[in-house]
Amino acid sequence: MKIWIFMRKELLESWRNYHLLIIAAIFIVFGIEGPLMAKLTPDILKMASTSQMTIKMPDPTSVEAWQQYFKNMTQIGIFILAVIFSGTISNEISKGTLVNLVTKGLPRYAIVIAKYVVAMLQWCLAVIVAFLINWGYTAYYFPDDKSPNIWTGMWPLLVFGLLFVAVVIFGSTLSKSNYVH
Repeated sequence: MKIWIFMRKELLESWRNYHLLIIAAIFIVFGIEGPLMAKLTPDILKMASTSQMTIKMPDPTSVEAWQQYFKNMTQIGIFILAVIFSGTISNEISKGTLVNLVTKGLPRYAIVIAKYVVAMLQWCLAVIVAFLINWGYTAYYFPDDKSPNIWTGMWPLLVFGLLFVAVVIFGSTLSKSNYVH
């Protein structure tokens, strides 16, 4: 019961600190950007080529759109995740906001679990929304059947993100600030 109450506080805090908005905006851009860049890259290279140098590229397929999506998620998406959640516990400890809650009877494990669940929900929601947007645009731009098993590629990404969130929150409990010297 205490975990649910603290989770509500964490969700409200992530809304007020614009964490939800930042994550949603960035991951929506990732969902749109993958198929769009796969579609436009040959045209951009054609415009950049001169009469002395010609660049020949094969026609883009849905595979390039999915490669772009997974590259963005595993590189920039994980980095954004680390930046946003790096100081979740250490910031509250340094501000002293958890002292009253812990002295009033809130268990410490409830704080850690609630923060992990809220971060996990934000990560899963962002990845799934970006995945669905990317899927829609890829199906629109590339109506080929070259990437039939895209759903199986999403699960390792989700699991890796969940593991990464756990490591970031664990690191936040060990440090006194966002940046450990």
